[in-house]
Amino acid sequence: MKTLLTASLVAAGLLLGGCGKSEDDHSGHKHGPGEEHSWTCPMHPEVKSDKPGKCPKCGMDLTVAKEEKGHEGHGHGGEPVKVSSKGFDDSVAQMETRLKTIDALIASGKLDEVHKEAEVICNLAKGMPEQTKGWPADKAASAAENAAKLAGMFREIDSASDGGKPDETRTATAKMRELVGKLKTLSPGTKHDHEEGSHK
Repeated sequence: MKTLLTASLVAAGLLLGGCGKSEDDHSGHKHGPGEEHSWTCPMHPEVKSDKPGKCPKCGMDLTVAKEEKGHEGHGHGGEPVKVSSKGFDDSVAQMETRLKTIDALIASGKLDEVHKEAEVICNLAKGMPEQTKGWPADKAASAAENAAKLAGMFREIDSASDGGKPDETRTATAKMRELVGKLKTLSPGTKHDHEEGSHK
């Protein structure tokens, strides 16, 4: 039970904190063959299970809650990036701005600086389900699904940029941009031609 509790707390910290701490900061627990896995929802880290299944809040597949590896030695360090948003539309606008910054960083060869921008986007995505409360159920579910995919993109773009691979970083950025575009179309603030009712 203690192992499950420790794994759950570590998973929640990773999901909420991104890559802010190095592997060296995770002393006090063991990794190895036969370790027990707990399962959690990528969008609702408070949902935990000792077996695979679906999140009771959003219906997404639960994922193994385990410590993410591969971050040692690439110098992110410091505290996790904190974000604030005034709501769904503000989150989307911030994401679009960060994606433009990532484009500029790639163009100037500063791949080592992509991490922070990507982390902000992913952290904003993690907060989106809370921002869709009161939405129609189908739109809220679609927003949660796309936000979860976007939050899950962090590892891909971080790995590509840390590996000094501009083409792979561009590809990951394009995937993120597509997901942000989908989220933008779901926004209550986005008007669609067929909804405007009149053409001037």
